[in-house]
Amino acid sequence: MEGREDVGGTQGKRAANLYATAGLADWIRQPRMTVRPSASVTLAGLGLASILSVGLVLMPTVRALLMVLALAVVAWIVLLPRGWFADADLSTRRVIYVFLGLRIAMPLISMWVGASADMLFTGGWDAFGYHDVGAKVAADLVATGKSLSHGPLVPGTGAINLAVGYFYAVASPVRIASFYLWDASAVIGMLLFWWATNHLAGDRQRQYAMFVLLTPTLLFWNAGLGKEAPLTLATGCIVAGVHLLSARSGAMRGLVYLALGAVVAGFVRPHVALLLMLSALIGVGFGASRLHSRSKATTRRLVPLVAVGTFLIILFPVTHAFFDPVGELSLVDAAYSRAEVMAAVGGRSSFETSPPRSALDVPEAVVTVLFRPFPWEVRTVPQLLASAEAMVIGTMLARALRGVAKRRMRFERSSLVVMSMTFVVSFCVAFASLGNFGLLVRQRSQVLPFVILLVFSVRSVGSEALRSEA
Repeated sequence: MEGREDVGGTQGKRAANLYATAGLADWIRQPRMTVRPSASVTLAGLGLASILSVGLVLMPTVRALLMVLALAVVAWIVLLPRGWFADADLSTRRVIYVFLGLRIAMPLISMWVGASADMLFTGGWDAFGYHDVGAKVAADLVATGKSLSHGPLVPGTGAINLAVGYFYAVASPVRIASFYLWDASAVIGMLLFWWATNHLAGDRQRQYAMFVLLTPTLLFWNAGLGKEAPLTLATGCIVAGVHLLSARSGAMRGLVYLALGAVVAGFVRPHVALLLMLSALIGVGFGASRLHSRSKATTRRLVPLVAVGTFLIILFPVTHAFFDPVGELSLVDAAYSRAEVMAAVGGRSSFETSPPRSALDVPEAVVTVLFRPFPWEVRTVPQLLASAEAMVIGTMLARALRGVAKRRMRFERSSLVVMSMTFVVSFCVAFASLGNFGLLVRQRSQVLPFVILLVFSVRSVGSEALRSEA
């Protein structure tokens, strides 16, 4: 009886399953009208897609901004090293969030300042000039396939004009799009610089991130269309390359960084690229950590020395041609000739200056480039902000140097620290002849990250935080 009951129960379950399956099939077949979208919904979707497609074609601003977004995302993924953000502590990450939020607004602020340039600056706003020439270059490229309107020769201003023109030819001549593209390159460069150097700040990494990412000069001057943004990218790449080559971790990526930085800086400002590479060579040669064996130290330095030296050799003739296109003067004489021309720059922010001629002139050059205008020399609101900023950083630097002089503190032994010292001094000597406070403040944005690095790389003697670069 029990066996018959089991068989009957099994047959009952099978029948129930069949009825359930049949019912499910009927339910699937019956509500087709409720599952399938109505004709009005389908037409609405097609209409929306058509509007978006037409908008992308007919609205150059949308198309250009989408292209900027795509380029920025690709550059972000390719250039920023893996784990660059995850390695930071929570407080430092918050600083980076604030930085990225501010950078979204900076191109708009830069454009607003450009619209008011006649009231704030002498000679107008360079970014608008780059946009106008770039639009002409784009028109030439579309019409003839050649650039006939880029103005000055490459490298220099002509390189920016050509870059803007090619971007406009592919996208559209939309000013805000070019501002955001240049801003994205500066953001990546600043993050690369921070990533490569933040370990030198020890337990003050949050404060270091605040100064190197949120200092007003570094936030504003590279946010628009111009030379500062690509030069910021190049500086970040070169510093990251020196860091990786000195640490011997990711040497191939370090070489790629160096090559990219040298090319970009060489096209924009070859003399600054030359100073960066010369400083990198000295940093790698004299700033490496002490090893147990001199042969190991020599082997460790050989690869970065050869890499940096190769780029340095290439940049010498490029810089010479930039200073003296005719080729009648030596590099040194051409540099002095250009310095004398820059000393005669006029405008309501002009001041008397002259290029350094001896080692005794170097301290004055450093003070002029890093800390002027002094409060009593200020003539405009931007100069007032720059002067206050310089006083704060100058006070911090003076305190650090006083501790080093009294042997209570010392700089970390690192290739990047030696590179920073060399670049700060050489840059100040090269730009001390710039006789206009407005131009001087803008050029200062190129050297200020290295000054901040020196301030935060000082440690107390005997501190556990004092260590050599691995």
